[in-house]
Amino acid sequence: MTHVAIELPEEIASRLGEPGNLSRVALEALAAHGYRNGKLTHAEVQKMLGLTSRWETDSFLKQAGAYLCYMLANCHTPASSGHHSQQAAGNSPLRDKNSGQTIGMQ
Repeated sequence: MTHVAIELPEEIASRLGEPGNLSRVALEALAAHGYRNGKLTHAEVQKMLGLTSRWETDSFLKQAGAYLCYMLANCHTPASSGHHSQQAAGNSPLRDKNSGQTIGMQ
């Protein structure tokens, strides 16, 4: 297990969570950020947070606003971002609009 320590001014820490709960708040934020950016899988988030089911993990990710790009409408391709691509249809990369990370092929 890796331990991470952070220092925050008291007035900021008190607004972010209860003193005994601040570690959990930071852990959840890190898990959501990692998932949102494609660094963590769904299963890794579940393990990291000690959640017991896929549904519990889905609920956490939904509350955290951590969604992956599953639909073409939520993604951008070179064509939808104003870039002309000479790649054949069905062979363009799908990119998450928020992170710009390639998440698959069209």
